[in-house]
Amino acid sequence: MILVTGGTGIVGAHVLFELVNSGLSVRALQRATSEKKVVEDLFTFYSPNGKKLAQSIEWFTGDILDVPCLDDALEGCDAVFHCAAMVSFNASDYSDLLEANEQGTANMVNACLANGVSEFYYVSSVAAIGRNASTQTVDEETEWEPSKENSGYAVSKKNAEMEVWRAGEEGLKIAIVNPTIVIGPGRTSQSSGTLFKAIKTGQRFYTDGENGFIDARDVAFTLKRLYDLKKFGERYVIVGQNLSYKTVAQTMAEYLEVSKPTIHAKPWLTGIVWRLLSFTSKFTRKNPVLTKESAQSSHRKTSYKNDKVRNELGVTFRTVDQAIENATAFFSDFPEHL
Repeated sequence: MILVTGGTGIVGAHVLFELVNSGLSVRALQRATSEKKVVEDLFTFYSPNGKKLAQSIEWFTGDILDVPCLDDALEGCDAVFHCAAMVSFNASDYSDLLEANEQGTANMVNACLANGVSEFYYVSSVAAIGRNASTQTVDEETEWEPSKENSGYAVSKKNAEMEVWRAGEEGLKIAIVNPTIVIGPGRTSQSSGTLFKAIKTGQRFYTDGENGFIDARDVAFTLKRLYDLKKFGERYVIVGQNLSYKTVAQTMAEYLEVSKPTIHAKPWLTGIVWRLLSFTSKFTRKNPVLTKESAQSSHRKTSYKNDKVRNELGVTFRTVDQAIENATAFFSDFPEHL
């Protein structure tokens, strides 16, 4: 039996499908407030037998912050795919990020060690690797450098990785993947789904930043490949293509059949916007769609190398165009998720 955390997220849902479609027995940890319909719809989208496949998942209600429940969740399991995480670039969420990502991961690896679970596959982020001051190209060997420019999310994922490495020293067989920005079907309140939502609702601005992007299907496939090959004690950067935000936003607009973003938002403009949104959020009590951290990140130009994962695991990756086409096809079939 394999336990998957974060199964209703974009990555977690694809991991569930990859594992279940391979005939493996899977249990998914879900919070009481989680909505499973997006998982069921995703299974139906990918397979004519999707509804039956989705019904084979054993759902367990619990939380990675609820330590006592984890013993029951892990009963009979020999492997864990830890996909659960909080993603936020709002400075006010810093303590929540540390709790969800660092403490939650510590709880998971400790529970695995205590319950005799032998394998732990962790979905980290390239944010946990950091950036090298001398080059903008990042790989597995790029060293983390403490900096005020590191977001709270990055710090929380870096700390979470340290918990995984620590558990590895204590005997847990661990493997880590560091995805770039994940594109795929799912809820538009999560991850790259917010980009689809913004473009669909008329976002006209783009920034001059560049980043790495990866198809959600390829993240899930890489994790399953690690499980099959039993490759432990390593981390792998997962990136399909390095592209500008402008290119990605305009490609999304093409597939969504809406107007392309055409207004270049320079740093001074995003600086005004995030300050304005921060001020208004005090009255609306809603998280701003643009924060200081996300505004700064949108102007950075960082690229990533996937040589290690291709050479060691023999994995090939889809293009960003294919990832966007796949996601928009899902939203076309299930418009309620967009």
